[in-house]
Amino acid sequence: MKPLSFLIICTILSCSGSDNPDTLSSDSAIQLPAEDSAARIERLKRETEDLIDSIRVETLKQFQEPELSDSGATSYRFSILDHETFLKGMHIYRIYSDSSGYRFIHKYFQLNQYHQRDSLIVISGSIRSNEWWEVERLVKGAYFWSLEKNDIGQVGLADDLWILEGRNGGRYGSNNKSYHIVRRWDPYEGSFKSACLKIQEVCEK
Repeated sequence: MKPLSFLIICTILSCSGSDNPDTLSSDSAIQLPAEDSAARIERLKRETEDLIDSIRVETLKQFQEPELSDSGATSYRFSILDHETFLKGMHIYRIYSDSSGYRFIHKYFQLNQYHQRDSLIVISGSIRSNEWWEVERLVKGAYFWSLEKNDIGQVGLADDLWILEGRNGGRYGSNNKSYHIVRRWDPYEGSFKSACLKIQEVCEK
């Protein structure tokens, strides 16, 4: 079981109390008010999200990646974090437009025989305009700019963390946002996942 999942499950169990007379006597059993239990669970979720944010910032530094929110270029970045290898097996896919056209960057760490990170591999190149606009179409179809940042009900409870970021350089998406980020744990088959996989596809061609 993953550490985040274990932490959440343990906290939920500690918040919910127990009705089993074999494990708790009537004197030792303490039932928390429902409001307090819910508040503690929400606090844990917020702390988990803060932890993920700090991991993301540190990961960008290790991958020598810019913050899209500071970029002036229209761009999208898809990151997938495999829980089994954690940051070791992470890949970052970024596409962006500039004066020369549409470009992609694919980054990952090469692992040695001991499955430790060895060197950062960077692959870059150009993508066709129809590939770019296909990504734009899928992003729009996923209502990306209106999606909640986190799927609260799934924090830490699935296998892989999918992160999609978007930056509208000089333009604005829904809700007047120039930068947006969406994170999902092992997303279901749908438009959001399709947009992510399309970015991965054009960067791995």
